[in-house]
Amino acid sequence: KPIHWEMHINPAAGFYGEEGDLMEVVGNLLDNACKWCHSQIHIQIEPIVGQQRNGLWLQVDDDGKGIAEEQKYQLLQRGIRGDVAMSGHGIGLAILQDIVDVYGGGVNMDKSVLLGGASFVVRLPAE
Repeated sequence: KPIHWEMHINPAAGFYGEEGDLMEVVGNLLDNACKWCHSQIHIQIEPIVGQQRNGLWLQVDDDGKGIAEEQKYQLLQRGIRGDVAMSGHGIGLAILQDIVDVYGGGVNMDKSVLLGGASFVVRLPAE
C-alpha cells in the first residue's frame, strides 16, 4: 500500500548501545506501523540529554485504527497479537519491551494525537 512518511530526526540524537538492539526496536515499531496504518506514518527522534551521553526518545505514530485500551499492555507479551488475521507471530512488541527494559527505558502506547491511530513512544535513557 502507498504510505506517506513524515520524519523529524534531531541530528543530535544518538544511541549508545548495540546496533542490533536499536535495529530490532525501530524495525518492530515500523513493521507494526506499516501493517496497521491506512496511509500515513510519522516518526520523531530526539535526544534525551544526559550528563555524559545522551539517551534516545523515539515516537512512531500512524493513522490506523489504533489500539484498544484493554489490549495496550497485553500486546507487549509474547504470543499476543492485535489481530489474528494479520501476518506475524505476536512477539515483536515483546522483544521491543525486553530490549528497552535492558537499557532501563520505557515504552508507552496510546492514541495518536497527530494522526488518530496508534502512537508508540520509546525512551532509552541517558547514562
